[in-house]
Amino acid sequence: MESVQNKIVKAALLGAGTVGSGVYELVKERQEDFPHICGTQIEIAKILVRDASKEREGIPSELLTDNWEEIIADDSISIIIEVMGGIEPAKSYLLEAMKAGKQVVTANKDLIAEHGHELLDTAEQYGCDFKFEAAVAGCVPIIQILKQSMSPEEAEKADKIIRLMKERSGQSQ
Repeated sequence: MESVQNKIVKAALLGAGTVGSGVYELVKERQEDFPHICGTQIEIAKILVRDASKEREGIPSELLTDNWEEIIADDSISIIIEVMGGIEPAKSYLLEAMKAGKQVVTANKDLIAEHGHELLDTAEQYGCDFKFEAAVAGCVPIIQILKQSMSPEEAEKADKIIRLMKERSGQSQ
């Protein structure tokens, strides 16, 4: 039987800017904690960047790729962590990842505001997790609590209110 210490879940990180580099460092620093938190080790197997030849302090160059296909085709990668920002190509990558059966985590506020329903529907259709708590409420884990406590009618009303507020403020957050 495989022990918790030996079980490894591989993830790909999309983006190695300020947030992506911070996520990479955090995953590296917390390796000893993961088996106790989630029952497995987590390994960043690949990091998608615009320019794989550019050096990034603290990130081994062998993890860097500028080829999305290298990530999506790798069956050993089961989690995609998107921190690249913007709508495209992030949206296309996440939809393709879910269709390939990969679990998705994002901190992309604009993407959630503009295409959250489509992403949630796709995740449900393909039986994937779509986690986006890092994109809302200052990373307070409120989404799951709200989802569990609201009726479908209440959730629809809340969604309409959020869209109206967004339209009036001219913001996407």
